[in-house]
Amino acid sequence: MCDQELQAEVNAHRKHLNRVLEKGRSLEKSSQYDGEEVQQRNTHLATEWEELEAACDKRAIHLNRAITREQILLDCAELETRLSETLALVSTDEYGKNDLATQSLIKQHQVL
Repeated sequence: MCDQELQAEVNAHRKHLNRVLEKGRSLEKSSQYDGEEVQQRNTHLATEWEELEAACDKRAIHLNRAITREQILLDCAELETRLSETLALVSTDEYGKNDLATQSLIKQHQVL
């Protein structure tokens, strides 16, 4: 499951959680039920939810860092290739065997 799908699912359940917590607060105030137990369960549920959201946030941060790292590695590989090609071009002792070859080499050096 990708991060956006996970976040969407968590957000979708947030509304349901709020309804459950509201019902729990109502039950807590009513004399029919053991208010202390309901309050403990409500508190536990709210705490667990906060931990889930914190874990989701932490996961998103790690994924963003991984994406940034991979992009940097790709950029480095591209630069290494470019530098390698450039070094090969400027390190050659070839001056061209004829006028056309010499002009081609000059154009390659001007591009650099």
